Amino acid sequence: MNKHIIALLMVMFSVSLALGQGIAFEKVTWQEALDKAKAENKLLFVDAYAQWCGPCKKMAKYEFVKADVGDFYNANFVNLKLDMETANGRTFDAQYPVSAYPTMLFLDGDGKVVKKIKGAQKGDALIKMGKNVLGSHDFSGDWRTKYDEGDRSYETVFNYVKTLNQSGKPSLKIANEYLKSDAKMTDAERFAFKVEALSEADSKLYDEVVSQKREAIALIGEDQYNSKIRKACDNTAAKAVEYDYPELLDEAIAKAKVGLTSGADEYALMAKKSYALEMRDPVGYEKALQGLSKIYLKEDVSKMKVLLNELLNGKVKSEKLKKMAVDLSKKYHKKSQTAESVMMLARSLAVSKEYKKAVKALDKTISKLKKEEQNTKTLENFKKVLEKKQA
Repeated sequence: MNKHIIALLMVMFSVSLALGQGIAFEKVTWQEALDKAKAENKLLFVDAYAQWCGPCKKMAKYEFVKADVGDFYNANFVNLKLDMETANGRTFDAQYPVSAYPTMLFLDGDGKVVKKIKGAQKGDALIKMGKNVLGSHDFSGDWRTKYDEGDRSYETVFNYVKTLNQSGKPSLKIANEYLKSDAKMTDAERFAFKVEALSEADSKLYDEVVSQKREAIALIGEDQYNSKIRKACDNTAAKAVEYDYPELLDEAIAKAKVGLTSGADEYALMAKKSYALEMRDPVGYEKALQGLSKIYLKEDVSKMKVLLNELLNGKVKSEKLKKMAVDLSKKYHKKSQTAESVMMLARSLAVSKEYKKAVKALDKTISKLKKEEQNTKTLENFKKVLEKKQA
């Protein structure tokens, strides 16, 4: 994997945040899901679980529902939850034996296992796992062979460009050459090819597709259109990271504003945050975080957890950012009032070595949850850790 692809993956999956509501699992048989994956030139992601499995339940409740996990998996895979004790699960198990729950598998359209993982995974690990699978799998296969042998039919070039994009490989040169050739295409085919070939915001092709935004949306739907626009802008933002060229970042943001039908302000802040993170720029990172937190606290407080996790575990650290983590986690907890939000508050206070305040915040929530007869074991365990540090 070359430097450009690595930079692309680092940025694009950081920028593409929280527009969905978790992984959208197909409600079909595993064979039908596999057929769909083959038809869409995607991999099939299978969550093989059992109803009685505790870790499986936790993943379903806390990890698969995360917006960033959903956005990534919905864009890149066909997804299937498979209860292994049903008829559908047993037929799957006969061909792909599962010995522990949960087990997650990635299959290509021909049914070959690309990767198999046993055990529960957190959201960040799920995304990292998916990125590794995509980075190691070449979707272009047969189409590349046909193209290299001189086949320039519409079907071959269309699918070759499509699978190159899916594999994160450059396709713009091939697309432009085909559009400039004497290839026979109807107007509808030419436009469909342009929409499929869209891969970078800093290109003439991007401008042509966006100038026909309504037609593109009518062709592929608004969600898929916005996904392609974000990915194209992500690719341009990735080059800004690779070449340390902030003007390309500005162009990606400007193109997103023109191209997206919604979420352009959030995209701009996410792009700036990702760039600042890669460039180790605490000032730029702080400004982007402040902007995003204002949006999330007003519109969707659940997205604050992603920001706070990144802030507490991220590459950019400073005393000012530590104080920001405390401030934002207080606002998040005030809005949410959940065990999860108080844990985030206690973590941020602990990072700033304010152990007494962290313990006090935990005590208050533990008392409340006990009255509601809810489980407080995790909070109490963390409280014991903090009390030792306080001592």
